[in-house]
Amino acid sequence: MPEPATPAMREWVEEQREHSKRRLRKGAYKLKYIQIDVTNVLSIAVIDEKTVFCAITMDDDVVRGYSLTSPDLGNYYKQYHQMLLNSGKEVF
Repeated sequence: MPEPATPAMREWVEEQREHSKRRLRKGAYKLKYIQIDVTNVLSIAVIDEKTVFCAITMDDDVVRGYSLTSPDLGNYYKQYHQMLLNSGKEVF
């Protein structure tokens, strides 16, 4: 995720931190942030090894998205996300 820059984002991060402490979800996922310019961001969700969902924020009210199904692309995006995760600052 991008570095929490607004009070709402920081509040959401704190909520997630509290959820992560619950016994059921403890250690279920990690949250890290990176410093990026969030004005022009392509959000990418790697669903599995071959399916990738991309979302483009047009403005505050409009988000456009599409999905790609390709083992090669899925692997490339997975590697890219791993690189971002490794370089991110840990929240929890």
